[in-house]
Amino acid sequence: MSRPVTSSEPLTPIAAASGGFEQITISSSAATLDASLTAGIPAETRHAIFYPETADIRWRADGTAPAVDTGIVMEKDALHVFENQRGIFDNMKLISGSASSSSVLNVHFFK
Repeated sequence: MSRPVTSSEPLTPIAAASGGFEQITISSSAATLDASLTAGIPAETRHAIFYPETADIRWRADGTAPAVDTGIVMEKDALHVFENQRGIFDNMKLISGSASSSSVLNVHFFK
């Protein structure tokens, strides 16, 4: 289920050519967000919208890798908005919520 994107401040998209948007595959092995992106997290990033397409994703930002049954769930087919959360992005580790398949994740960064 999609939810409307709301923000307490204007969001300025980072250009795709600068790594502002990527569609990545999250596997059943935990990996950092930064390592999962082709160009890493753009330096000017302050906000992000995540949209898992094919399966739920689990994440943690406390230095511990999530597992298919632990971590915070990012539900598939829903927008997940993170405002002023650069520290979370730098420490975020992701894993597919399904032990038997990967998940496609759309990530759009904003400054």
